[in-house]
Amino acid sequence: MDEDSISQVIKQLLQREKEKNYDRIKQDMLKGLAQEHSYQSDYEERLYLRWKKALDLFETILLLGRTVGAEFNQRVRPYAVKHNDYVFEVIARTHARSCMTTSAILSLLKSGHAGDALARARTLHEMRVIATFIKEQGDDLANRYLCYEVVDTFKAAKQYEMYYKRLGLEPPKPGNLESLKQAAQKYHAKFLPHLHQDVLKGDYAWAAIVMQKARPTFADIETKVGLDHWRPYFKMASYPIHPSAKGIKFEIGQIGKSNILLAGPSNSGLADPANIALISFNAITTMLLVHMRYLDEKDLVEPYLKSLVAAQVMGELLHEVQQAFFEANQQLVQDELKLQAQEEK
Repeated sequence: MDEDSISQVIKQLLQREKEKNYDRIKQDMLKGLAQEHSYQSDYEERLYLRWKKALDLFETILLLGRTVGAEFNQRVRPYAVKHNDYVFEVIARTHARSCMTTSAILSLLKSGHAGDALARARTLHEMRVIATFIKEQGDDLANRYLCYEVVDTFKAAKQYEMYYKRLGLEPPKPGNLESLKQAAQKYHAKFLPHLHQDVLKGDYAWAAIVMQKARPTFADIETKVGLDHWRPYFKMASYPIHPSAKGIKFEIGQIGKSNILLAGPSNSGLADPANIALISFNAITTMLLVHMRYLDEKDLVEPYLKSLVAAQVMGELLHEVQQAFFEANQQLVQDELKLQAQEEK
């Protein structure tokens, strides 16, 4: 029997076995769902009881930040629009996105997915860095940043044009790519006229003139705003994202030495992602609440005062929640190491 014949026989056997076992395997898995859901529910309840104080304070800060941020945006936005306050627009939108991300992190923490919460905490840090940079530089850079959307859209359209057939997607509208290209060229002519057009290939071209660098990086901006000391945490938060040799071995949800490959949730490792996330969320919220360009407007005096008080309360709550996570983590580590020692005897 030649190789082609053998290959054909194997394919026929595989197809027959798949058809015979597919329904059985599917039904077995569906039956197991109820048990899995029950187990996960009980597990999350036990996790919550252990971390209750810390998780409740985390959610309190999120709720407070979201509430006062929404109120501040509603009261100040009319004045910001009137004065073309681009810095406000960037910070307000960043804050809204940070509320969503922090909410997602809370869900991940409650379900025991510390590594994924850590990855999303990195996103919050990136938001904080960019918002801080723009706030320090002012409206001109904020406008460059907001208008850079056309360049990002053009880059995305080029990728779509290249791969839509292989993805089995609909072809783009005729002329769409060319119109987006022209929009990107107009951006270059307006904001980066003295730089080569290749500057647009970078992800942070909007910051090129301020940074005096054709291809500024996030790390450059991070250093510029004095937040580069967060690099070690940024690197740690990258491990759950990238499949590097370190990434596939690093697991924040494990305590001590273990040969077990963690393939699901864990009740440990919540403290670091929670603290990193809340520090960034608090900074972004405070950045919005102290945006006080319109102090001469009488009807904004009271909202500004409330915002300052809220910012101070959030700061105090932050210290309290950090302590709560630290204590819960310390107790968990002690319990786990004691259990491991008993199992080794």
